[in-house]
Amino acid sequence: MIHPTLAGFALALIVSGAYSGSAQTATGGCKQESWWRNVPEAPLSLAVSPNGRFLSIENSSAQAVRALRFGCVSDETGELEVLCILPEERLSKCLGSGRSIFLEIAAFNEGRERCSSKRAKLAIVAVEFEDGSRWEVVHLQEVMSARSECE
Repeated sequence: MIHPTLAGFALALIVSGAYSGSAQTATGGCKQESWWRNVPEAPLSLAVSPNGRFLSIENSSAQAVRALRFGCVSDETGELEVLCILPEERLSKCLGSGRSIFLEIAAFNEGRERCSSKRAKLAIVAVEFEDGSRWEVVHLQEVMSARSECE
């Protein structure tokens, strides 16, 4: 679980432009990490910093993000399937459009282990925007009612 680190992420917050390097993205020609996955239609994307110590979460939507939820996903059947979900993470400060936060990769260890034990990858599966609207992976509500938090 990563929520203790995200809850206090303000101390580790580095906004776009204040960071001296550009993040490597899975779509930018760098290899996809073995323990995380970007969902193509998601308004947030994950990337590893050039030094490999941080995972960035970048907001590519036109709206500020207030909260997000990670889950364990698999695409072994050819279709993205959410196997389980992690608790919602409320951000102490909204993540504006075009902005990024950088968190130490170690903050994701518990989520990474939970997903790995299910032969799945960590991914952002839901986002709540500042105006209260939401984006979710298709069928997430069914997953939430059928399966509880990742164990």
